[in-house]
Amino acid sequence: MAWIELHQSVARHEKTYALARILSQKRPAIIGMLCLLWLWALDNKTAKVNLDPASLSDIMGWEGDKDVLSRALIDCGWLDSTESGIHIH
Repeated sequence: MAWIELHQSVARHEKTYALARILSQKRPAIIGMLCLLWLWALDNKTAKVNLDPASLSDIMGWEGDKDVLSRALIDCGWLDSTESGIHIH
C-alpha cells in the first residue's frame, strides 16, 4: 500500500494560510483538499497534474469557481505552471 508523508508544517505553512484566504475557507478544509490532491497524484503516479480546472476541482472536492481554485493553487505556490504543464510543488 502506498502512502504520502504529511509534514506538520503544512497546517501552519504560509501557502496554506494564503490559499484559505483566497478561497474563503477554513484551514482544515484546505488541508483536506490538498491531501486529496496529493493522494490523487500518488494513485496516478505523476507529479504532473495537466488537468483542466474542472477535473482539478473534482479531485479536490471544490464546489466553487473552478478557475479560481486552479489560479489560487498556482498563485500560492502549491502548483507550478510551466511550459510542460502544471506540476504539484
